[in-house]
Amino acid sequence: MQIFWAVEALVQCIKEFWWMEQWWLLIRHQNLLRVITSCTSADFKALVLQYMPLGSLEICLRSGGHHLNLFQRLDIMIDVACALEYLHHGCWETIDHCDLKPSNVLLDENMTAHVGDFGMAKMLVGHKSSTLTSTLGTTGYIAP
Repeated sequence: MQIFWAVEALVQCIKEFWWMEQWWLLIRHQNLLRVITSCTSADFKALVLQYMPLGSLEICLRSGGHHLNLFQRLDIMIDVACALEYLHHGCWETIDHCDLKPSNVLLDENMTAHVGDFGMAKMLVGHKSSTLTSTLGTTGYIAP
């Protein structure tokens, strides 16, 4: 019985990777992390993502090396808001990120913010939310 559950879990993971790959390839916005390509084989699956030389917003905020002035902080907020507006209203279906936090906001060489990590994202078909039976997100960043 355990082998059956392991195979079922593996099949589910493969399906989830396929769907995530399709999402990433279909959604295009200047403030979303871009997929360069995907690498798949029987025992390996990976997405190759756009490189962000300044790392995450979390690293930037916690390190003493990068001090963000007010205008940089406002620009980052606007970039993230534009990405979310696109996901909620600019896609063929509404996509909820479900795990927005500083470690999922990445900064390029121009301090432009890019939202990434869609591992918990949910597509709301027909713009109707279904009732969730479990909590989605990271503790401390979950929407009320």
